[in-house]
Amino acid sequence: MEQILIEGDLALQRNNEQLKSIRRGEWSEQQIIDYFNAKEKYLEELYTKSTLPNLPDEQRIKALLLQCLEPHYGSRDKAIIYQHIVYS
Repeated sequence: MEQILIEGDLALQRNNEQLKSIRRGEWSEQQIIDYFNAKEKYLEELYTKSTLPNLPDEQRIKALLLQCLEPHYGSRDKAIIYQHIVYS
């Protein structure tokens, strides 16, 4: 979340070594609690200062999704639409 608030991006591998260190037991339980309490406070401060919009731009997301899918699946204009029939 910190990366998103600061950079507007998310690199999932960025904190790999830190997480591996915790998993290996190199951090005490108290160190983990202290770290995450401090991180939570820091993230709350970042959130209040963030310039990110409160809601996503759904139209822009849909357009981007179509740009990604159409080269692989083809244009939506040529798609066949099936109506689902519900039997009771």
